Amino acid sequence: MPRTPFFIIRFVFFCLLVYLSLGALIFAAWNMGASHAFGVYVLGSSIFLIFNSIMTFILVSL
Repeated sequence: MPRTPFFIIRFVFFCLLVYLSLGALIFAAWNMGASHAFGVYVLGSSIFLIFNSIMTFILVSL
């Protein structure tokens, strides 16, 4: 793989995408667990974040 600035910047953005997606997945799952423990309804935004993070990891692995 050539070490041109384009590939290095692309790799950095790719790593940031994966890192932030993992963080969103963790905090959304934590939010869903806390909401379920308190007996309140889970918001749709948490479900969407988890779905989005899982789809990101599936598409990245292809």
